[in-house]
Amino acid sequence: MHGNELRKAGRGGAAIARLTEAAELSRNGQERGQTLILLARAAGEQGNAVLLDDSVTAAERLMDTAGPSGILFAPFSLREVHMRGLMGIGRAAMAAGLAQSRPGSGEAPAPQWAAIEAVTSADTLSAAGDLCSAHALYDKALSLAVRHRLPHQVQRVVRSAGTVGLEEIQAEAIARLRDLGQHRTPADSLTI
Repeated sequence: MHGNELRKAGRGGAAIARLTEAAELSRNGQERGQTLILLARAAGEQGNAVLLDDSVTAAERLMDTAGPSGILFAPFSLREVHMRGLMGIGRAAMAAGLAQSRPGSGEAPAPQWAAIEAVTSADTLSAAGDLCSAHALYDKALSLAVRHRLPHQVQRVVRSAGTVGLEEIQAEAIARLRDLGQHRTPADSLTI
């Protein structure tokens, strides 16, 4: 979606405008649900609490009536985006509550979401001062990211673990990132 690419490019206001329009024009529940997830992500990054709350609430309602669909519009993904958004708007205690009620294994819609969610939960718990739980989750995230060859998630562990003083996790993540770089295949170098 164009709005999500605008978000990634650092154009948060334009992303919100495009995603809001896309949500209004969506032809079906699946499209609207995926757009609401992306809108919630952009709102959290921009610190827009009202839009985050409204987007998450609308996505939850739609999921209750239409059901989840695809990788992005799933309860697991919505929970991760909500946690990240709560951190972005300064509601760390609420985000920590979500992180502490982590879903059981096997609920991730795709392997990469399990790694993404583990890093986000670890970030949230470390911000709340629970470094012991954060350490365990960073370790889990690192293991998942290496197993599924997800260098971006390994990079998130490097940045986050270093920020909160978990140098041993950071060092392990740096070593794993180097390992991933040494075992590249021609397909790994393609960008989509």
